[in-house]
Order: sequence, then C-alpha cells, then structure tokens
Amino acid sequence: IVPLSDVVASAQEAEDYVIAQVEQQLRQSHLLVGAVLLLIVLASLWGAGRMTRDIGKLAAAYRRLAQGDFRVRVDIPTRDEVGELGRVFNETVPALEERLKIKRTLSLASEIQRNLLPAGPPHIAGLDVAAVSLFTDETGGDFYDYPPGCEAQGGLTVVVGDVSGHGLPAALLMAGTRAMLRATACSCDLNDALGRVVSQVNTLISCDVAESAHLVTLFMLTVDRTGLKWVRAGHDPGLLYDPTTNAFEELDSGGPALGLLPDHAYRSERRAPLTPGQVLCLCTDGLWEARDESGSVYGKNRLRRALKRGAHRDATAIRDAILADLHEFRGKQPLDDDVTLLIIKADPAQGATG
Repeated sequence: IVPLSDVVASAQEAEDYVIAQVEQQLRQSHLLVGAVLLLIVLASLWGAGRMTRDIGKLAAAYRRLAQGDFRVRVDIPTRDEVGELGRVFNETVPALEERLKIKRTLSLASEIQRNLLPAGPPHIAGLDVAAVSLFTDETGGDFYDYPPGCEAQGGLTVVVGDVSGHGLPAALLMAGTRAMLRATACSCDLNDALGRVVSQVNTLISCDVAESAHLVTLFMLTVDRTGLKWVRAGHDPGLLYDPTTNAFEELDSGGPALGLLPDHAYRSERRAPLTPGQVLCLCTDGLWEARDESGSVYGKNRLRRALKRGAHRDATAIRDAILADLHEFRGKQPLDDDVTLLIIKADPAQGATG
C-alpha cells in the first residue's frame, strides 16, 4: 500500500509544468499580437497620411493649373496608383499648354482670315450683291472677293474659290490665292484680260502647291454693260435664274483647277448682260454636298428650288433663304465642308446693268 500522492507526484509535476508553459506562451502570444496590431495601426496611419499628403499635392497642383500656371509639377516618387497619377499629371501639363497655344494661334488665324473676306458688297448701280462663307473649322479654304478692276466702267468683278482640304493649310493657301488675284487684277484690265489674270495666278499657285496635294477651284466673273464674262477653273458652273421665263442657265465651260497644269491658258466665256430680275448664284460644293442626319445630300435640285422661291426678294434675302433651307435640311448634322454662297441680282428698280 503506497500513498496516492506518491504515485501521481511526478505526473502532477509534469502537468503543472505544461500548464505553466502554456500560460507563458499565451501571454507572449497576446503581447506579440498586440504589438503586431499596434504596428499595423501605426503603418496604416502613416500610409494614409502619406497618401493624403500626395493627394493634397495633386489637388493643389490642379488648382494652380486651373489658374493658368503651366509651370506647376508634382513630386510623388511612390510606385502606387497615386504616384502614377502624379507622373500622368506632369506629362499632361506641357501637352495641355501646347494645345492651348495651338488653339490661340488658330483663333488668331480665324480672325485674320475672316478679316480678309469683304466687309460688305460693293455698291454698283443696277446690281444687288450678297455673299457669305461658313467654315467647318476655325479656318477654312473657301473664299469670295470683289477684286478691283472694272468699277470705273460701272461693272463688278467677283471671285469664288475653294481650296482642297480643311484647316490651317487650306486657309494659308486661300490667303495666298486671294493676294495673288488682287495683285494680278490690279495690273490688268479685267474687261479684256480675265483669262490672262487667271492664267498668271495659276502659274504662281502651281509653284506653291507643286509638292503638296492641294488644288484651288475658282470662278471669276465680271458683270458690266457689255455682258457677263467669266473664267471657270475647275469650279462648278454659275447658276443663272430668269424669273420671267422660269428657266435656269449654267455658266459653263472652263479649264482645270488652279495648280494642276502650270502652263494652261485660261479663256473667258461671254454672255449677254443681265436683265432686270435675273439672279446669279455662285457657290462652293460644300453647299449642295451637305448631308442630313440620314446621309442624303442637299443637292443642286433643292438649291434651284430654294433659289426660285426667293428670286422675287433682294440678294441678301435670297442668300439667307438658301442658308435657312440648308439648315432645315441638315438638322443637327454638322457641315462636312466649308460653304460659300454669293448672290448677284439685277435690280429691277434700277434696270439692267449699265
């Protein structure tokens, strides 16, 4: 017979040791977990603070950019998403500054080009004149002008031109063509040398467009007491409407577009003078090639109908009626090409020209 305490003494000591070790491990684990959680909290606060500071840098930079400071940059060296935003911001600012410079340049070019168009029609006895040019971009390639040359004889000279293409290159060529026409017209008698004027301008333009794909179509016309004289260089024919006979006539014939054949000799065509009430319409292809929302084109037949409906009104009213009809046809569809429209009406109140 042995006392129970003596039998289980070793086991009890082992149990007490194990329990003590487990309790010690638990205390250490609690301390470790607490330390880890504390480190996580501190790291989160530090990371959040750093991210907040970086976002604050971006917000401040955007505010400076909104005020027009294009020198602003942000320094965010991290490789996370906020750092990527900073790098994109630094790349965007100079590109945006360059775009704004181009925009300002185009606005100035548009203002200059519009100032090249006549401020108003010339006052010629027996003639009522109205014209307009609509550009699809800030600048365009269409133009119209009234070159000097035959006003002293009671006549009128008009030009309608269309440079291929759009935008600034077309506008530059348009300005050059206008200047060449005016300079050449001033040195010639337009009553006798209309074809020679266009031929000389064609030679000059051919030198400028030899290395490019740009061409210029042109319709140049003089109206005086002897009749109509015109040169058509690749341009669509002029459209003449006589309300007394309800008939249309096209001022056709002509040569190629300017810049295509440098040595081409253009010849003028002739017709009898305008009679009171007759309406002459010159325009660029952007008008009848305009499309509506379904893709249908405006067309020359609709132009003729609009011209016929307004033929009893003055030139400005005829021009505005055609533009209103074009706007109604297009709906919300924007213009695909520049539009120039010039109307000449033989004023019934003053009789035929001359």
